Amino acid sequence: MKKLLFLLWALVLLANDVNLTKEEKNYINSHTFKCITTVTWPPFNTYRSGKLEGIAVDFWNMVKNKLHLNAECITVQSWSEVLNAIKNKTADITPATDKTPQKNFAVFTKPYATFPITIATRNDVGFIGSMFFLRNKTIVVGKNYTVAHLLKNNFPNFKIIETKNIKKALEMVSKGKAFIMFLEKKTRKRC
Repeated sequence: MKKLLFLLWALVLLANDVNLTKEEKNYINSHTFKCITTVTWPPFNTYRSGKLEGIAVDFWNMVKNKLHLNAECITVQSWSEVLNAIKNKTADITPATDKTPQKNFAVFTKPYATFPITIATRNDVGFIGSMFFLRNKTIVVGKNYTVAHLLKNNFPNFKIIETKNIKKALEMVSKGKAFIMFLEKKTRKRC
């Protein structure tokens, strides 16, 4: 049944009304869904004025409201904690992630939005025309983020450091401890 709920994702976002079977309605009515996310990933998931908000949170709230889900969303400090909760089944869903071979423990829907990979450097860095320019540079990414796996698989000899979150990665770039930060491509999917 959980799998079916996740497959309804795109339908829920596009439709004004969602027609569920009696069995689906009973399942929804008898379960509390546990959402988990970090608050260190603006503009997707963040905490502002004591409230969880962001692009991914807005999508989750839309689905939750259209399906009348009884749900709670907890926040944790690291992406690794989110992945462990999904893997260990102490949480049911995370508002946004990308499918990778390392996440074979989760069920994914089709993407509901796609965002390109973004990089950040210091202001004094010019155009970077090729990844090979970064061969001897320190690259930072969020720990267990999709882009970390992509970079390590495609550029195994590059110096890639995984940080607790994006804020830490940006601080390293700002302080000159890293040359560049990669923010992963976000193909929004549900676990």
